[in-house]
Amino acid sequence: MNILSDDILNNSQKDNNIPVDFIDDGNRYVIYADVCGIPKEDIDIGIKGQVLMINVTREFEVKSGFHLSEIKTGKLCKVIELKSDIDIKKVTAEYNHGLLKIVIPKVKDENAVKIEIM
Repeated sequence: MNILSDDILNNSQKDNNIPVDFIDDGNRYVIYADVCGIPKEDIDIGIKGQVLMINVTREFEVKSGFHLSEIKTGKLCKVIELKSDIDIKKVTAEYNHGLLKIVIPKVKDENAVKIEIM
């Protein structure tokens, strides 16, 4: 899979998004993605610039006689624009019981200064 392709950005507008919780605690972003039933080898995570992309394919045999089908299948993706500079070398990802956790530390702005009011 090529997670950093323009096709991913175009697909993010469709109803094939991966459900996520997105947390900004000031020092880092924490993203929890619901990718239940997908082996971790089939989860593709990438960052390009300040855009996080998660791409997976969920397949299972569809049987006839469905009364209700709410589980999304096929190619699923999530694209999240990050509003702060990030420390790409310290990004971590964990996968446990169908929940993907991505931690993205922010870069501290060393050029920021407090301006006193006279």
